[in-house]
Amino acid sequence: MRFSPLLLLLFGCGTPPYPATLTYPPRSDLLVLQLPTTPPAGPPPAGKLDEWINSLRAQGGTTLNPAEVPAEAAARLQAILLERFGTPAEPRLNATGAGAVIVAELSLQPDVLAAGSVLYRKHCLQCHGLTGDGRGPTGQWVQPAPRDFRQGIYKFVSSAGTGSRKPSREDMHRSLVLGVERTSMPAFAMLGPEDRNRLISYTIHLSLRGEVEFRMLKELLSADGDIDDDWNAEADRILLRSLHDWQSAERDTIDPSTHPTPETLEGRITPEHLESVRRGHELFRGEAINCIGCHADYGRQPRWLYDAWGGSVRASDLSEGVFRGGKQPIEVFQRIRGGVGPSGMPGAATLSDEQVWDLVHFMLALPVPSMLPADVRADVYPNRAR
Repeated sequence: MRFSPLLLLLFGCGTPPYPATLTYPPRSDLLVLQLPTTPPAGPPPAGKLDEWINSLRAQGGTTLNPAEVPAEAAARLQAILLERFGTPAEPRLNATGAGAVIVAELSLQPDVLAAGSVLYRKHCLQCHGLTGDGRGPTGQWVQPAPRDFRQGIYKFVSSAGTGSRKPSREDMHRSLVLGVERTSMPAFAMLGPEDRNRLISYTIHLSLRGEVEFRMLKELLSADGDIDDDWNAEADRILLRSLHDWQSAERDTIDPSTHPTPETLEGRITPEHLESVRRGHELFRGEAINCIGCHADYGRQPRWLYDAWGGSVRASDLSEGVFRGGKQPIEVFQRIRGGVGPSGMPGAATLSDEQVWDLVHFMLALPVPSMLPADVRADVYPNRAR
């Protein structure tokens, strides 16, 4: 029996590399620079993400249209991107000096990227798209939308970097192994660690390429419509800065000075733990960080916000116990401390580590009424039979 190439691709058998003649297409969707101040009423309609983003300007947002770049400048930019990042079949990352050292440190060599490209085509292309734009054949039909890697911004990161915070490889491994709960991102636990590392490297490659393209398009679409410095030097500058951010993600992890006792980590209910949950509840409702402002009724009242890509995100219903960025105590700590910037969640920079742990204990106990002190349970679940 003979199978068509399409069926082979759909069933994941014998996935070939990309065609040698295929190049990454230039970005055509809008660059989102500023979001409307009035929050959306809900998510973008299925299959209408680009139309949704196109409407942001009429609602007070700021966007730029790559189609407005003069043809000669657009072609020059594509040549620069091709020289530095190659093609889907032959991806590379041309960097010099300090950048070349970081490329090796981050495992972004051509052979690793080429192997990752094949894996990406097999497992990721259908949702995340050829350039990592989140607009693959199925990408615009799922909610929430698949991650758009091109702007170099991510929601769930453990790094404490002061620049554009990137995920560590461990952060990305978690998403690959476990998937992302209540999204279309499946678990790839059956992939071996080497293949997961190759996929991560290729995803970083797409992110770096997209970030250079985004920032140079932004400069070309600015008031003067040109790049003042040498274009190659500008591309190298943007690339090096982003490489430093990725390097920082591996070296500068949010690590609290104090850690809970093993008893707390195992979820044992002790008087000390219940008191920590009570303090966390007070912080959650208090004005200092005002978690309840977005997570109204602990998230049971839906509130929609714009995300950094121009789409939308719903403030989590914390009573459900779904923690997409990981539910281990340290992962929840890192998310509270560092925030989830692309979703508009600020970090709790003014709290002590002990206070953040109190919030962690409350949030992990919140979905389980029996783990809450009686007075806290009465506030969180007022209609629950006692």
